Amino acid sequence: DFQGRGGGASLRIDYEFEKIALASISAYRENSYEQVFDSDYTAYPGRIADVRASDKQFSQEIQILSNDDGWLNWTVGGFYYWSLGKFDPIGTITFGPSGVPGLPGPATGRFAKVDLKTDSIAAYGQATAEVTDRLRFTLGLRYTHEKKTLL
Repeated sequence: DFQGRGGGASLRIDYEFEKIALASISAYRENSYEQVFDSDYTAYPGRIADVRASDKQFSQEIQILSNDDGWLNWTVGGFYYWSLGKFDPIGTITFGPSGVPGLPGPATGRFAKVDLKTDSIAAYGQATAEVTDRLRFTLGLRYTHEKKTLL
């Protein structure tokens, strides 16, 4: 049995000045699911797995772009990303033989809870120089710092 849902939204705002343009890109997304299944794949329901997970994400990007027809076009920007993924719980229940045909015996279980948080921030830049009508040079740099934490 599987049940899932998810969705998200994004928003982009652009504004042009005389020599530069500004862009803001925001996004949010979340999803979740639950799946219960017989994980030993036999006719006897000897091992039942219950898997539940959810994920939330947010990102924000700011760009400053050159806005003229000169020989040099450039972009500089910053990017932030946050996410929280939850696996709560991942369970397996194993039924042993009961001695009575058709009835499961005592159950043993194994459960694990894992939550993972991600924070990431980046700064970047790119410039393209038009040397001739048919030749361009592009240089780009990006620095990213990312931290993942098990909660």
